[in-house]
Amino acid sequence: MRVNLAVPFSEKDDAKRKGARWDAARKTWYIENVDDVGAFRKWIPALAGWHPALANPKKKRRKHLAPEKSRITMPQHSDPLYCGAAPPWD
Repeated sequence: MRVNLAVPFSEKDDAKRKGARWDAARKTWYIENVDDVGAFRKWIPALAGWHPALANPKKKRRKHLAPEKSRITMPQHSDPLYCGAAPPWD
């Protein structure tokens, strides 16, 4: 059975030494038909609690906007028939 690994670039040599293989098409490290996955535990995303945002800690992470700043509001008009197709002064 194939298991994809989340191996940081700095640890690629260690993973290769332990038996991991590089899949160039998918650009990921993997193991296949390994009896003891304990050596690869820290690189198995489901077992290590790995998250894609942790893959490159030097990258700037996008700050999420507060809910009140991310809402888009439309101007309210006193004219109930105004549909936004033309400015109310036309």
